Amino acid sequence: MAPRTRFRPALCLVAGLALSGAAAGTAGAGAVDASAAATARVPRFADVTPASGLPARGQTSGAVLVDLDGDGLRDLLLGRHARVPEAYRNLGHCRFARLPDWGAGIDIFDHHATLVDDLDGDGIPDLYFVVGAHRGEGIGNNALHPGPRGDAADLARSWGVQDPFGRGRGALLLDVAADGSRDLLVFNYRTAPRAYALRPSGPMRDRVRELFGLPSAEDAVVAEVMGRGEPSGDARRRGEYVHDLWPQDLDGDGRADYLTLGVPPVRILRFADGVARPDLPALPSEACIPAPVAGAWGDFDGDGQPDLYLVYGEDDAPSHFARPRRNRLLLGRAGRFTDANDSRLALAGAGVACATADLDNDGTSDLVVLQSRRETWQSRTRILLNTGRGRCVEPPDASPVAADTPGLADGILAADFDADGDLDLLVLLGAIGPADRGGGVRLYRNDLASGHWLNVRLEPRDRRLLWGARVAVVIAGDRRQTRQYWPCQVHGSAFPEPLHFGLGGAARIDSLTVFWPEGGWTTRTEIAVDQDLVVRQP
Repeated sequence: MAPRTRFRPALCLVAGLALSGAAAGTAGAGAVDASAAATARVPRFADVTPASGLPARGQTSGAVLVDLDGDGLRDLLLGRHARVPEAYRNLGHCRFARLPDWGAGIDIFDHHATLVDDLDGDGIPDLYFVVGAHRGEGIGNNALHPGPRGDAADLARSWGVQDPFGRGRGALLLDVAADGSRDLLVFNYRTAPRAYALRPSGPMRDRVRELFGLPSAEDAVVAEVMGRGEPSGDARRRGEYVHDLWPQDLDGDGRADYLTLGVPPVRILRFADGVARPDLPALPSEACIPAPVAGAWGDFDGDGQPDLYLVYGEDDAPSHFARPRRNRLLLGRAGRFTDANDSRLALAGAGVACATADLDNDGTSDLVVLQSRRETWQSRTRILLNTGRGRCVEPPDASPVAADTPGLADGILAADFDADGDLDLLVLLGAIGPADRGGGVRLYRNDLASGHWLNVRLEPRDRRLLWGARVAVVIAGDRRQTRQYWPCQVHGSAFPEPLHFGLGGAARIDSLTVFWPEGGWTTRTEIAVDQDLVVRQP
C-alpha cells in the first residue's frame, strides 16, 4: 500500500455555527494590492466528491477533524443526525476511507453536533456528542466518550453533563472566567443553555447563570409530565436561550466575548467583572430584526479589529417586522459595529451559514456563504473574495462551487484536505428532498496556482486551554496579519485547528509573535514560508 501523505490541516471555518479563529490585518501597507488579489490569485475549485470516498447521500449534521486512529493524521468525523456518526480515515490528496468498526461504544440518536477537545485535561482529545430531544417531544442524553476512538464507555451521566431535556445544537470547551477551569458550554434550541465547570473528580456545577446571567436549566419550567424537552409556553415567552454562540475577544483582554443567537434574536455578550453581560449598544438595531441565522467573525477592512458578517434566512412565518432579508457586513471599531452598506455583500434571502477563509492566500478575509431553498431542495455556495479594505467581489467563474446542488446545506468546513497550502471546501448537506434528491457532502478542491502560506499550531503549558491567544505575523517589514485562536466551529461542532496565514508573494516571514491569554508573549524571527509551525507556550 502506498504511504499516506501527511495531512496539514489549516484554519477551519464554521458554518451553521460558524466561525472562530477570525482573520485580521492592518490597513494601508498591511493590505495586499487589490488588483493583484483580483487577478493573480483567483481560486479555482474542482468537485472531487465522487473520488473522495465520502458519502454523497444521507443527512449530515456537523463535522470535525481529529486523529481517530493514532497515526498522526487528521481524519474526518461526520455527524449523520439520525444515525451514529461516521468516521473516515484520511488517505491524503482529498481521499478518505470509511472506518466501519469505529464508534462501537456510541449509542446516540438525533445527533446534532460533536465537540472534540481535551475535556479531562489528560492531553488526549475526547468526544462529546450533542443530541436533540426528538423535536421537543422527548428527552435526549448527550454522551461523553474519553479519547477519540469511540469505544470507551459513556461518562456523561457520571460527570453530570447529559442535559436530557436540552434540544442540543452545539458545544464549546472554554475557560470562560479565565480562572483556569474547563467550562463546557452547551447551547440548545428553545431550552436553557448549560455552562458546566468540569471537575472529573467531583460533581459538575452549572454556571450558566453565574457566567452569562441566563436562566439555568433548573430555572426553566420543563413539562416533564408530558416528557417534553422544552420549556412550557409561558416559560418560553419569559425566558432566554442561546442556540448558536461564537466567541471572539473584542477588547483585547484575552477573554471570550460572544455573538449569540436565540432569544433575544442576536446580541453581543461582553465579559466583565466575572460575568458575560449583554452589550446592547454594540449592534445597530437594523441588524437584529429580522433575526440572522448565522454569523462569522473576521477583519474584513484590515484595521486589526474584528468585524462581523451576518446571514439571514427565509421568512417561514408572518412577522410584524417583515422586511427584505439581506446579509450585512458590520464593521467593528472599539467594540461597536456599523453597517458597511455594501450591496455586493447583501446576497438577499435563503441564507443558511457563512464562514471566513483566506481562499486565495493573499492575507485578507474572504467570505463563503451557503444558501438553500426548500421549494427546490437545492443549495448554492457563494464565494466573495476580499480585494482590500472590506471590498468583496464574486469571482467571474466560481463553478462548480456556485452551481445549484441537490440537498439543503447545513454547514461548511474550510481546510487544506490535500496538503498543498490552500484551503479546500467541504459542504455539509442536511435535509434531503422527498425523492432523495441530495444529501451527504460535497468536497471542492482548491486548485489555487500561487500564494505562500503558513499554518501555526499552539501547544499549551500544563495542558491549559489557549483559546483567546493572538498570533501576529509581519512580512515585508510592515505588512501585518493577526489571528485570534478559537475553536473551529462547523454547524455546532467544534474542534482545535491550526491558524492559517495566506502570505501572497512573500518569500519569508520577518517575525511571528504569540500573545498568550494569561499574559506574556513569544516571538520568532526569520521564519520560512510554506510550512506547519508549532509554537509552545513557555
